[in-house]
Amino acid sequence: MGWSVTRDLGTRLPIGDALALVYRCARDPLSMISLDLETKRAERSEAEEKARQALTAKSLHPMFAKYFT
Repeated sequence: MGWSVTRDLGTRLPIGDALALVYRCARDPLSMISLDLETKRAERSEAEEKARQALTAKSLHPMFAKYFT
């Protein structure tokens, strides 16, 4: 049937155990937390790369700037 935090650990989960559970889920490649973190990291890297290219294009000669936008 699966497990339940309330059934298996009682009504209160100590903060250290709760953090350990979240950290473990974040490191698990099949968890939703891990997938969400990877997606956000990829989106952030993509946005940073586009911003870097736009900044580079501003400092280039207009003839070459079109290749960086």
